[in-house]
Amino acid sequence: MLIAIVVMMPMSVVVMMPISIVVMMPMAIVAVVCACTGNSE
Repeated sequence: MLIAIVVMMPMSVVVMMPISIVVMMPMAIVAVVCACTGNSE
């Protein structure tokens, strides 16, 4: 059981990294666009 946890940890990190990047990128873009439009007005 402990070995399975040790094996799954890196796998979960590898799986979560692209997901977190895909989720964070649009949020960052939206934040930048909102900041730019807010400053331009």
